[in-house]
Amino acid sequence: MNTNIVSNKIRAAYGIGDYAICLYWSGVGLYLLYFYTDIVGISPLMAGWIYALGIAWDAVTDPFMGYMAERTRTKMGSYRPYIFYGSIPLALSFVLLFWVPPFEGTYLFIFLLAVNLVHRTCFTVVSVPYSSLTARITDDSDERTKLTTARMLAASFGTLTISALGFPIVLWFGGGVESLGFIFLGIIAGSIAVLILSITVFFVKERSFEFSAAELPSFIKVSKSVANNYPFWIVFSSILILISTSLMFNNNLIYFVKYSLDLHAYQGLILGVSSASSFLSIPFWAYAALKIGKKRSWMK
Repeated sequence: MNTNIVSNKIRAAYGIGDYAICLYWSGVGLYLLYFYTDIVGISPLMAGWIYALGIAWDAVTDPFMGYMAERTRTKMGSYRPYIFYGSIPLALSFVLLFWVPPFEGTYLFIFLLAVNLVHRTCFTVVSVPYSSLTARITDDSDERTKLTTARMLAASFGTLTISALGFPIVLWFGGGVESLGFIFLGIIAGSIAVLILSITVFFVKERSFEFSAAELPSFIKVSKSVANNYPFWIVFSSILILISTSLMFNNNLIYFVKYSLDLHAYQGLILGVSSASSFLSIPFWAYAALKIGKKRSWMK
């Protein structure tokens, strides 16, 4: 029996985890700047700085988290403990992220920045080990493609959910008070994410490492290896451009709909349609990757 073959149950349990991850990722990408400027009431410049510093913080914490997780050895494995124990702090930080604090001026800026960094750290603790699980489930390239497809489908559906239902939840539960509605959005999204990530942790098992943590290269050696990896930087740059354009589009779409189109009550419908187009395209590109290869699909 080929131990690299992944069952549909494992594939589904792993893939659904990215639904939870994208409730957070897309929730922040879509709503945080709007929350800062139109709900908290800070200037776009201040909001932009908080957002930018948070992204810069990710550039530091993401590689370090990967380094730490790879060297973790527990009965649950190397990655699942971080997902299990990190899911509740992540949910709480997401709720706090959309709370309007009773501060002004410098204290308000410091508080919002601190909460943003705390949330991004909690997100890193969960999301980086989750992403790394693919390699711990199977070595087979085609099986990894199928696992990634399951992830992307769930991730896109998570984005579709938070896009289509975000503002309806805010407006409905807030009763016209959007600051209250965002608290409910954080609670609902965080609770669902905790439940879903527990499913991933329970059903997905990690294969044992064939080497100890002591045999792994040091952080300096890993950093030098990455720095000299030319193909990595090409792919990294491409993904960075893709993510940047996606963030700019999503962040500006809400303002455009509210102020240029005067259709704020229809934000959920408009954001949902936008996300649905991405969701429907995933099966096509997954099929293309299996048939013509990942590189050629990417180039297309």
